[in-house]
Amino acid sequence: KINHSQLKLIEQTYDKKLSEYDSYIGNLYEKLEELELLDNTLIIFTSDHGEEFLEHGKIGHGRTDPYEEIIKVPLIIRLPDKIKNKKIQAQVQSIDIPPTILDILGYSIPTSFQGKSIMPLIEGKKENLHDYIFIETRGGNAIRTQNEKYILRTNSSESYNLSKDPHEKININILPEEIIQAYDKFKLENTKLRDKLNIEPIYIKNDEELLQKLKSLGYIS
Repeated sequence: KINHSQLKLIEQTYDKKLSEYDSYIGNLYEKLEELELLDNTLIIFTSDHGEEFLEHGKIGHGRTDPYEEIIKVPLIIRLPDKIKNKKIQAQVQSIDIPPTILDILGYSIPTSFQGKSIMPLIEGKKENLHDYIFIETRGGNAIRTQNEKYILRTNSSESYNLSKDPHEKININILPEEIIQAYDKFKLENTKLRDKLNIEPIYIKNDEELLQKLKSLGYIS
């Protein structure tokens, strides 16, 4: 069990790493400016996951549940000629990034892409891009709307009103039929896409060091 002092030390170590990476980004920014490439370079800053610090009883991200501290990540896009300063309130997802890049650069978006370009949000042509966001983690799957979150497990579920309870502390225990249908449709479409793309599992050879690293990160059990 982690006590308060240990938690603070973990948080401080995490913040120190964030500061370190921030300085690296600053160096890149300055170099692009020095080379006169800054305003002609598409820069996208994001992350693949957040981090939990006992908000819901766990530490890290490998085996945590799909709560907001895990699934919400930064997404900052910079290209001055095409994108002006604007904060988007509508929810978007990581798989929206590839089609957004193609859209910004003027290329067509393949129909096999599951994501959508967020440029209509940036340009003010749309106020919403997705009715539902689907999240898959080792601790459970979830569906998120703009203001609600539904966490789905094999034998249980949780639901939260994010506008009133952004830290997900009060489980209102409601699971509308439309959410179940949307999730079933998502699973079916995912299966069809995997079959169409002929995606096969990747098997790792007996590299013990690699296996231990992947286990420590929570990618395998």
